[in-house]
Amino acid sequence: MEFNNSKRMELINTMVTELPVLRARIGASQADISEKIGISRQTYNAIENGKKKLNWTVFLALFAVFSSDERTLKMLDSMEVFQEGVAKEM
Repeated sequence: MEFNNSKRMELINTMVTELPVLRARIGASQADISEKIGISRQTYNAIENGKKKLNWTVFLALFAVFSSDERTLKMLDSMEVFQEGVAKEM
């Protein structure tokens, strides 16, 4: 299953909105998350603060990090946009 651009943008926008909460739930700093996904802390900060667009590759990396932790997986599962099958694409 492949998402169209509209669906990808909806998923990306939801992720960006929820990043601070997701990160706080696992007690991670911006540096912790950026190291896990292979981007600089400055780039992560710019994404989290809406100054840089989140691309699909980084979205998938973030989704992998947050969906692999029980504390944030429950949050992702409760969001309708993520229930609609993002895990199936991974």
